[in-house]
Amino acid sequence: GEEASLDIMLSGGQGVAQISSAPQGAAATGLGLSAINAAAEAGDAEAMYTMGMAHRPGGAMGESEEWAAYWLGRSADEGFAKAQLEVGMLFLNGHGVDQNLETSATWVSAAANQGLADAQYQMGLMLLGGIGVEANAEWALYWLEKCVEQEGPRAADAYFRIGIMYQFGQGVEKHKGQANFHFELAANLGHREAYVACSTLARTGKFPATPGNHPGTPAMIRRQLWGNPW
Repeated sequence: GEEASLDIMLSGGQGVAQISSAPQGAAATGLGLSAINAAAEAGDAEAMYTMGMAHRPGGAMGESEEWAAYWLGRSADEGFAKAQLEVGMLFLNGHGVDQNLETSATWVSAAANQGLADAQYQMGLMLLGGIGVEANAEWALYWLEKCVEQEGPRAADAYFRIGIMYQFGQGVEKHKGQANFHFELAANLGHREAYVACSTLARTGKFPATPGNHPGTPAMIRRQLWGNPW
């Protein structure tokens, strides 16, 4: 569907599992949901995040957008970065809350500034597409490079997106060599479309016209970046 769930939303559509920080608090100790709920009620930020995710599609508590928004919002208010990112995506898609792109960008930015690589990647996409913020390719590149520096699961997607920026001259000077360099870095990390871009260049001397335009990217961002409604 159109939901930008944490596993695919940050997308490049590679289905990369979400990044987990070092275990903290009740949510990371293997406690049952009843104990986690009690910890959440007591104000444990990670427990509140866990309760929110338990109400997302496929979660242990059964899907409820309203309860997910409630618990994730409380956790985000306590400064829990992964919850801040999730709340940002709820506002992006209007799930459990009224859609508000500016509020979405505010929450994603808060998580990015805490060093969450998934949020840094997402912030890069939002700045490229002008989603909730004024489009700014230079700042988009800044956040994508911050994501790459962490060498985590989002690095391949970030390298790929930087390659696209060099391919089309978005915030940087158009440069086929730099584009291919970043596509190769992404391909070496298993990014399928980056591999296609590199192989197409080697075979034809040209890149695909619109790499990265696929259903794995959130609908709002697809439309802004590529004009494709899907």
